[in-house]
Amino acid sequence: MLLFNAFQDTVKNYANRLALNHLTYQELLKAVLKHEYRYVCDNTDWTIILDVLKASMLNKPIVILPKFNRDSVTVPSADNNEFGIMLFSSGSSSGNRKCIFMSDRMIMANVENATKCQSLTFADIILTVCSLNHTGGLSAQTIAGLLAGSHIIVEQFNAFNFLRLITQHSVTVTHLIPVMINALIKVNSNIKVSSLRLVMAGSDCVNKEHVDYWLSKGVPFIVNYGMTEAGPIIINHKFNPGDDLTVFSKGVPLGTTAWCQVDIVDGVLMLRGPSLMINNVWFNTGDCVEKYNEWFIYNGRHSAGCKIIPKQY
Repeated sequence: MLLFNAFQDTVKNYANRLALNHLTYQELLKAVLKHEYRYVCDNTDWTIILDVLKASMLNKPIVILPKFNRDSVTVPSADNNEFGIMLFSSGSSSGNRKCIFMSDRMIMANVENATKCQSLTFADIILTVCSLNHTGGLSAQTIAGLLAGSHIIVEQFNAFNFLRLITQHSVTVTHLIPVMINALIKVNSNIKVSSLRLVMAGSDCVNKEHVDYWLSKGVPFIVNYGMTEAGPIIINHKFNPGDDLTVFSKGVPLGTTAWCQVDIVDGVLMLRGPSLMINNVWFNTGDCVEKYNEWFIYNGRHSAGCKIIPKQY
């Protein structure tokens, strides 16, 4: 119940401030209390947060189905009676999608990392456009921001109105995936985003043009590496306007700062820490990584011969 207890503490401090879309923290708490617990969450909108907080309140597990290709997953039996979130990995080339159990301890460790690396506070307005059915949308900013007292706005991503939403709501922080930034680059909108203090992106290879897009608008940008089994706040780096981007000539940079223990064994990245699925045990990511000065550089999946396989959406 660590998550729900932390949420209740936030409600005490920010009861009348906006929490999630149109709901204040006090209203969100009331909605959670009235909400019916479901072991399997098949929603795809902001109400996923209600399901998660209700499960945490009752100290029961919850399975969140992926947004797409649900016929490729198998819902596990409820063997664990303690709270935790079960999400599904994106799948290997063979199509297998693993069910990953994010324990209360893992969730809260990631909250700490996400809050620190992005300096999230009650003053932030966070625009969540990544799917809450996956770890990036749920854990990169949303849960951490909710516990920090931030106002979370959940919207479907639309490249044509994204920048307009930022100005309309005075958004300060948001999280994207590279394909979304590609769409924004194509739209080529000149709308000013003066309220925006930080953009984070990950879950796929972040390239120089993705960073350039935001730095040209005067917005600091965090390139971030993580995975469902770990984080997703694991390795990242914050670029500021005017920074040198020549590191992109060396490959796909993951970042310079690690938020857990890291090691590279036979060219494969190994992780250990409380924000991982299994605590105090080294986890083999299967990602081929090398160091270039202080940078972690991604070279592809080990199972693919250390080649980068384009992500399917």
